[in-house]
Amino acid sequence: MHTLKIDNFGKIERGEVCVGDFTVFAGPNNTGKSFVSKLLYSVFNALNADLTHERLARLALSFRREVRQLRHGSPAVDQESLLLADKVTKIASSYSRNDEPLDHIIAQLADALEEAKRWSERAGRHVGADTVDQELRVSVDKLKTWIDDFEDPSAFALAELTYRTEQNLIQNFQVSEIEMLKGIRGATMQVDLDDALHITISDNGVELVPGADAVEIIGLASNLIYLESPVYWKLFRALQFVGPPRSASRDNSRHTLTGVPGYFYDLADSLTFEYSGEVAYPGVCDILTGHDAINGRISISDRGEMAFEEAGRSHPLHTASAGVANIGILAALIDRKVIDRGTMLFIDEPEAHLHPGWQVVMADALFELAKGGVQVVIATHSADILKWLEVRMKKNPDDARFIALNHFPNPAQSDDPLDIRIEQVKQDLTKPFLDLFLELP
Repeated sequence: MHTLKIDNFGKIERGEVCVGDFTVFAGPNNTGKSFVSKLLYSVFNALNADLTHERLARLALSFRREVRQLRHGSPAVDQESLLLADKVTKIASSYSRNDEPLDHIIAQLADALEEAKRWSERAGRHVGADTVDQELRVSVDKLKTWIDDFEDPSAFALAELTYRTEQNLIQNFQVSEIEMLKGIRGATMQVDLDDALHITISDNGVELVPGADAVEIIGLASNLIYLESPVYWKLFRALQFVGPPRSASRDNSRHTLTGVPGYFYDLADSLTFEYSGEVAYPGVCDILTGHDAINGRISISDRGEMAFEEAGRSHPLHTASAGVANIGILAALIDRKVIDRGTMLFIDEPEAHLHPGWQVVMADALFELAKGGVQVVIATHSADILKWLEVRMKKNPDDARFIALNHFPNPAQSDDPLDIRIEQVKQDLTKPFLDLFLELP
């Protein structure tokens, strides 16, 4: 179990949520459920990265950019910057673990260094000349700051973790400023993940402070998946062309916002590959694609075209119902081995476009994944899913150990038994229907 404490985040002035094997964020619309799901995904996605690789790649790219500036008219590279680049290459080499991607980055740094020296000589300037391009000087100063971190592996990784967390929040929420995520502008937003990570978002930007248990949450999941509207998948091919090239190795101050969240492209990248090994959850895949559900499968061509196949026929996915897309994508992720043991799976409104019967099928499938080693987090306002949860607990009381139920808009830890908390959430969600029923003569 993980505990997330939140202050001044979106709709949540102050709250505390619990994350377990099968986590439920339940409550009416516009109460902060999706906000917290996206926050968790953004943080865990950053923690799951190879931080040394990513930061080395951005460092190499930054220096190569300065070499291009030199080629296009910068008059010289002074001795300090050349020595700095040489130092970068040597330090990077010390990180090598006979690791091909890392060695490739180191080679890029070395090539950039040699190219910088050549262009400096062609400019007819002596190393150490006073007329150093101001933009290049700014970049050299930036590299100095990176090198200070680089010589301390812990600080180096923390710097990259901070960068990735900030960029994940920007892309997953599609906001131009982190400030927009705060409930009260100007005030500080704070997030604590267990005793492992403290995040502060203030006017000075994002600051991460690791705690005593930080090592335990790094690389916690084998991979992370965030599923939202099935409409994205019906427009899959079109959105692939719209999306910006996304790479953590980019070090730009400006980032493209398309209106499509970053987690969609994270998952779209995963779907372009097939993975080796056996399907981890064939039984769950059969539940989703069987006669009680969509009775078919979603296929993905080598060109990324999605189709729904049923009864020997194949239709483009955009012609199928949104409910088919909703259930079918989950089945495709299992079938293509994207979902495996250790995956952390977020689903925003798993009930979207599903009638009550298919909502039960979806809930059953997700719970079986959770019991089999997938950490599942759902955000829902479906009274049917809460009723399914109630029935499940009455039939199988031992399953309660897998469940972390959080009631929005004011999530807080509760000592009440699970069945009482389920009833409280269910009453909250069904109150409008009950009010209408009581209005009848």
